[in-house]
Amino acid sequence: MTIETKLIERIRANAPELKALDLSNQHLEYEELVALTNALKNNTNLRSLSLKGNQLDDRSIALLASSLPLTAITSLDLSNNCITLQGLAELAKHSKVETLNMRSNRIEQTKEGDISISSILDNPWIKRLDLSNNRLNELAGTDFFPKLKSNTSLQHLSLESTHLNDDSGHLIADFLQTNRSLVFLNISDNNLTDLSAVNIAYNLRKNSTLKQVWLKGNKITNETLAEFYFACEENKSLTLINLCHNAVSPSLAEFSVTPSPIQLLSKKRSRKQQPPTNHVKDLIAEINQLFQPTEKKGIFLLTLCRFLYCFQEERETAPILLMPAELKFQILNYLTEELFTPNQVEKIISYAADKSTIGKAKDSFFYAIDCRKSSKLLPEDSQLNTP
Repeated sequence: MTIETKLIERIRANAPELKALDLSNQHLEYEELVALTNALKNNTNLRSLSLKGNQLDDRSIALLASSLPLTAITSLDLSNNCITLQGLAELAKHSKVETLNMRSNRIEQTKEGDISISSILDNPWIKRLDLSNNRLNELAGTDFFPKLKSNTSLQHLSLESTHLNDDSGHLIADFLQTNRSLVFLNISDNNLTDLSAVNIAYNLRKNSTLKQVWLKGNKITNETLAEFYFACEENKSLTLINLCHNAVSPSLAEFSVTPSPIQLLSKKRSRKQQPPTNHVKDLIAEINQLFQPTEKKGIFLLTLCRFLYCFQEERETAPILLMPAELKFQILNYLTEELFTPNQVEKIISYAADKSTIGKAKDSFFYAIDCRKSSKLLPEDSQLNTP
């Protein structure tokens, strides 16, 4: 017998010092699980239970789920087992745990299935839920994400490596507008592209509770990076957006600069006033000063977008068109010779001109630069810690 008789007796005796029990990778037999669940029914001291890696199936989970309401267990790790959607549904009905780890099981959401994974959200006790590394590619066809709009209990949600596509991405963006409980969301290593990522980034501006969003290992490109920066800028609760291992240029992801006390463009200009040409040299000097601490000869995409919009008047016209021709020429000439290739400059200008979500009149380039905000877009995994 893998579980010692003495341990079963301690559980049954409600040993006060036994707060956590780790039975991971013990190859538990069904009979042992019966003995364990019977002992748990009399225990009110155990808070954490790990049955990770025991090849538990739905039959075993049904047995465990029936005893959980009689215990004081708040954290349950069932990762790396053989549990399907049916077993998860049993836990949803009976469990009172606050932290539930179902990573790497056999949970699969299909279009034809009678059981919806969204049933787990009907459980008001769960605060932390990990469904990572399960096959949830049809999750968009359920009411899982719509339920998250009004969910008030779930705080941490991990859907890493669950085969999510842009259909799910759009629904994620949708629930972010109204959800007020999540503080951590991990949707890394999926198939999300710019099509849904841009909506996620935009709606993050409206969310007031999320602190960390992990999107590493998707298919997000530089086209969406600026939107995530603006989300960081406007969202006061966000502390980190993890965009590692996407199709994002490392130089663009490393947006971390030291703010410079520059006033040249920080004041609003009147509708009739335009930047005088003789400010160009000062402007170039200030740009050099601003990026000198980074030891990089580059002004990043999202920064340049902000820079161009410094010249925007109180209307919806592309700001690059509002510059005097000589000023435009000198700035673009500098950018082309010193920082970017002509092709890169063209793409950046097109991006700045086409994006309707950037360039608010109240914003200025130097107001936007903030190392505390820009440091949310970190490049290295070693700098990131799951809360």
